[in-house]
Amino acid sequence: MDALDGLSITSPTNLAVKRVYENPPGTIQDWPAFIIYPPSMDATVGPGSRWRDYRVRLLMIISDQDMSQAAAIADAFREVLIPAFDAKVSLSGNATQCYIVGCETVGYFGIGEKVLIGFNSSLRVEVKETVAFS
Repeated sequence: MDALDGLSITSPTNLAVKRVYENPPGTIQDWPAFIIYPPSMDATVGPGSRWRDYRVRLLMIISDQDMSQAAAIADAFREVLIPAFDAKVSLSGNATQCYIVGCETVGYFGIGEKVLIGFNSSLRVEVKETVAFS
């Protein structure tokens, strides 16, 4: 997802996202990283149209020997995540609109045998299509 690739912060340290996992992986080797989970979806049908509304869970994770530093890094990524979707992001032309609707509190996540710091966020993806129903 282009808006996440290369997302970077300058404080408390200079750091950029190293990997975006398009599905939950068995192991995490590169961080900071985002994990994209398969979304929930609602569909609405109207006269000659279909609207699909996806809610995509994005988990941002970071590892650092200093957990306080890791929490500060995760918090900085929360702040740059929201405006990352301000530009026209259309997910390869398929989405009508994409935007972050919420970021949770920074906390601990167990992935495999590792304990990492990070946060969940929700990306809303709207797809509006013209459909000829028969």
